[in-house]
Amino acid sequence: MVQEVMPRGEVLRCARVHRVGPVLLGVACVAALSAVLGGVRFPVPSLESGAGTVGVPFRRELPLVSAVFLTALWSGPMSAHEQGAADTFHRLRARLLAWTSLAAAVLSLLTEALTVGWPMGLVFVRSLAIWWGLAMLSLRLLGPHLAWVLPLGSAFPLVWFTGGALDWTSAGPGDARFWALAAASLALGTAGLAWTPWYSHALRHRCRRMSRHR
Repeated sequence: MVQEVMPRGEVLRCARVHRVGPVLLGVACVAALSAVLGGVRFPVPSLESGAGTVGVPFRRELPLVSAVFLTALWSGPMSAHEQGAADTFHRLRARLLAWTSLAAAVLSLLTEALTVGWPMGLVFVRSLAIWWGLAMLSLRLLGPHLAWVLPLGSAFPLVWFTGGALDWTSAGPGDARFWALAAASLALGTAGLAWTPWYSHALRHRCRRMSRHR
């Protein structure tokens, strides 16, 4: 079996087209902002405080911004044409997505760990994973210009019931429930991005061929 290898020049060209450099620069800026201002509390309305307000550290919500930055990978000028590309190109996109997501997680983790410690760094990365999955799903359902809708929509209940049982931004790094949620969110978002018109057509064609051979 011969394995198809993508030339390095094609990989770099794909990374430039998908603006990997500027995207990671944006993620790095968010991480730096968290390092400088992450502990500053901003007042938000809370349903738990009897129509009062609570102070929420910027650090808890900043992973949402990084997640929305990452959606710029799939909102370039050729994004509509890429939906009909063949399997080789989609495998390249999947590798690009994996490596860029890993780089964003490492950047965020190291910055938070050096600033406030590893536990908070892990919480930051977990929140980034949850919101990144939701952003990918929002991108698939609503389009690249509305990739922020599902992440932002999920943030409101966290603010209104900050510190509650469903608030993954304030739970400790060892809370397995929210790591499972992060894995599920990433899996759902990745599957949504992978379900392109080309893949849908190929799957229907494969099913028809299988039905003929029965």
